[in-house]
This record gives sequence, structure tokens and C-alpha cells, in this order.
Amino acid sequence: GIAPIAARWKLSNEEQESIVWMENNWITLMRAAALPWSGVQPLLIHGNAAGALQIAATAGGDDQVGVRFCRKRMAWPPEQLNPAPLLDGSVLKQLGLQPGPGFGRILGAIRAAQLDGKIFSRQQAIEMVGQIVD
Repeated sequence: GIAPIAARWKLSNEEQESIVWMENNWITLMRAAALPWSGVQPLLIHGNAAGALQIAATAGGDDQVGVRFCRKRMAWPPEQLNPAPLLDGSVLKQLGLQPGPGFGRILGAIRAAQLDGKIFSRQQAIEMVGQIVD
């Protein structure tokens, strides 16, 4: 991988992390059109998404389906590309759940369902929590 080369170049930790992130994610962006939106969206809102997308375009061509898909999505307004989550940890506490490692799993599942268009409202998210916890 690129990590040893980046270290030899005496790049800052932030630069190294950016390079490694782009190396780890450009192939996913090439395949983005065939993946669930909940798997692609977090990559497209990342600060290094443009760089990873440029690598994908260089490797596969600008007209590659995944590259076109990502460019269109990255042009969306921020509230469409990264809508506010339907729930947060405070709602889970109000529902009587105890904070812990399960919170992340529950919130992740809710967020994925939201991004993939399976749920659209706070009420649907709360109902989904009930299904996950049972």
C-alpha cells in the first residue's frame, strides 16, 4: 500500500491519513452505482472524497458509471446529500435504553435505513428501534 511511501516522504500525519483514506476508498467509489446508498453516502461526505473520486476517474475514466454517479450525488445540496439523522442517542435514552455499545449499532441501522429510503420519519425510526431491540 501507499502508507509506507507516505511515511518515507515525511508527510504530516494528516496528509498520510488522507492518502491512506483515498487509497482505501477509491475502488468503492468506482463501484458506487451498484452499492447501497448507505454505504456510499458516508464516503461522499468525507473531506477526502474529491481526491478519492479523482483517483477513481484516473483509474477507470471520467465516464465510468460509478464516477458519474458520485459526481452527480456530490453536486446535490448539502441537506439532500447529508440529511439530518432521524434519531440520536438522546431519543434512545428517552425510549428507556441504556447507553452503551449497542447505541452505535442501533443508530447505524436507523441511519442506513434512512439513507436507503426504507424509513422517512422519526416515528418510523422509533418503530424500527423497537424491532431491533426485541
